[in-house]
Amino acid sequence: MPRRLFALALLATAALALTAGRAKAAGETLTLVQNDPTAVVGQATNFTASGTLNPEDTMFGFDIYIFVKNAASDPTCAPNFETESANAMHSGGNESWVSPAGGFQVGTGPSFSQPFKITFTGPGTYLLCGYVNGDFSTFATAHLSGNVTAGSTGTSTPGSTQGSVPPAPTAAAPAAVRAPWITRRGNTLTCHPGSWSGAPTGIGYGWYVDGRGKSVSSASTMAVRRSLRGHRVVCRVTAANAAGSKTASSRPVRVG
Repeated sequence: MPRRLFALALLATAALALTAGRAKAAGETLTLVQNDPTAVVGQATNFTASGTLNPEDTMFGFDIYIFVKNAASDPTCAPNFETESANAMHSGGNESWVSPAGGFQVGTGPSFSQPFKITFTGPGTYLLCGYVNGDFSTFATAHLSGNVTAGSTGTSTPGSTQGSVPPAPTAAAPAAVRAPWITRRGNTLTCHPGSWSGAPTGIGYGWYVDGRGKSVSSASTMAVRRSLRGHRVVCRVTAANAAGSKTASSRPVRVG
């Protein structure tokens, strides 16, 4: 390689290393606050997620993800967004998303303050789990716990089925936060469902070859048969709950 091209290659490598280092810089913070003095069943309770962003990371942008759950059933928050997202998907309805599926987008400023509301459907102790996420990494976490009271006009009473789970406002159909993906181990292909909002109660799989309209398998795994070699396969995952269902597809993978 000519000396000039070699020098340019070194500079490009150094620039990439610097970019990667900035993506992991420390300094992000997150705080969750309940603004209203009390949380009452059936009434919107105001909250704020606020914090700071490291100037070295502002070029990447950030999203805030917030979950709400019944603390009596699950009193802890996961250390990162990916794990909590998976926990919500398998919580059986005990955990809901407060933020949109793509998170609250807080831009690239040195600080942020994001208001949000929750209307609880029953009394109990809530737990909020918050995450500052960017570039597939969790930069800061926070949690907040508080009590929800039935109030004088509350329709639920302590100990009722509805009161045992205080979810976020309106149930919504699942939405893919992270698309499914395919891995191979030996002669077995595995479809990973990805991450979903909306606390799905059911997950379905479908394997498709070369864009054909008919599924060749409905299991989460599929054996690599001779007839598949040289073809492209896609896994489609359908997540469903009481509000509806949505389907997301993996990237196509060529079977060798």
